[in-house]
Amino acid sequence: KVSSFLIGFTIISLGTALPDMIIGTHAAIDGDTAFTIATFIGSAMVNVSLLIGGLALITKYRLHKADITRNIPITLGASILLLIVILLF
Repeated sequence: KVSSFLIGFTIISLGTALPDMIIGTHAAIDGDTAFTIATFIGSAMVNVSLLIGGLALITKYRLHKADITRNIPITLGASILLLIVILLF
């Protein structure tokens, strides 16, 4: 049995990603790959920022030691690596 949370989460995910996928597809067809990449990266950054900001406003989440020593550095490192790969290719 699939939970209602998973169904709702999937519908919201599709609702936020579908416009970006359509715009990115049209830009890629027109040969504007830089716009496609920027749209996907920008959309992901905005979605994550709004999610974290919204959660910070309504919850009392405290950073754990693992967040500071492992999760945040890995996320920043992956973002920098992705930026380097995009700029090189």
